[in-house]
Amino acid sequence: MEAARSASAAQQRLFRVREAVSTLLHNTKSERFIPDNVKILVFDLEVLLRDVLEALHEHGYSYALIWNSSVQQHIRVFTPRDVSGIMNMYLTRYPNGQLPERLDDLRLRDWVEMVDGEAGAGDEGAAGGALSAHMVTVSPLQSALDAAKLLLDHDTVRLPITDPETNAVVHMITFSKIIRSLRFSLAGMPELLNLTIEELDVGQTDVSSLSETASVAAVLKMFAESPEIGCIPLLDNDGIVVEIVVRSDLVALGMDQKYRDLNATIRSVLEYSRYRQGLVTCRQGDTIDSVFASVLGANGAVHYLVIVDDEGHLRGTTGLSDIFAAFLKTSRENEEEAASS
Repeated sequence: MEAARSASAAQQRLFRVREAVSTLLHNTKSERFIPDNVKILVFDLEVLLRDVLEALHEHGYSYALIWNSSVQQHIRVFTPRDVSGIMNMYLTRYPNGQLPERLDDLRLRDWVEMVDGEAGAGDEGAAGGALSAHMVTVSPLQSALDAAKLLLDHDTVRLPITDPETNAVVHMITFSKIIRSLRFSLAGMPELLNLTIEELDVGQTDVSSLSETASVAAVLKMFAESPEIGCIPLLDNDGIVVEIVVRSDLVALGMDQKYRDLNATIRSVLEYSRYRQGLVTCRQGDTIDSVFASVLGANGAVHYLVIVDDEGHLRGTTGLSDIFAAFLKTSRENEEEAASS
């Protein structure tokens, strides 16, 4: 009986946290996340993919907008999923890992048409779920709750904010930026911050990993075969997590055309990555407060965390999207969860 009461109390606390987070996000406009100075890379459809990759690496960006001059508007967001999709497309054709010069002639338009063609055929194919058919956006006057739900519904880590009058993209929202912007408001929610990863029941425990000596080709293959995963932990010979690979790390392949040799080790490529999330770990018993502190203390934008035990062995992975999905369960889902317990 005592255990049942304790479980019920914990569940009620979780419900209160969900209500508080939803209210906070509902009362926050997306315009709050737009900084005074914004830099967004934009590429025309006719730009060579080789130049896109080089520019992304040079500027330390993992995404860019694609501009269609014939209709005078942004039509897509070019993301790390596209980088891995392009590399995997060529890897399936040239399994020896040595990519041909043909890649240098490929333009953004060619890639968009390939993805659109596969989407129309209902086949994910080589694209691996890269570019979406339409650019999903949010208005500055829409709530952060709207933005969070769009991020979750479309399984993306970034969402363009567009000017409602000009339709121009003015910034990108991510869960990491939401945490940074609302950190003082979240600090006033002790019930939320004291929840643990285990109590929130987030993350995947059945995860794939690779050796720290794995090749770029092996990473591309794993991302292609499991498009739903966002990160790949790298393990040493003792099974200790020593690094993490996320799709944005693959932008470094644009430096000096490193994509020519996909047999190179992934760690050799990570050394040149300017957009590094880096390894951020947590334990099942860690609180949301400590997780958010790790996110805010990281050099780059953190989207994924590796769950480890006290010795550093892999126990699972989770992401900010998993945490926010747990926060934003609807009242109906709360009721169903309570009924099933």
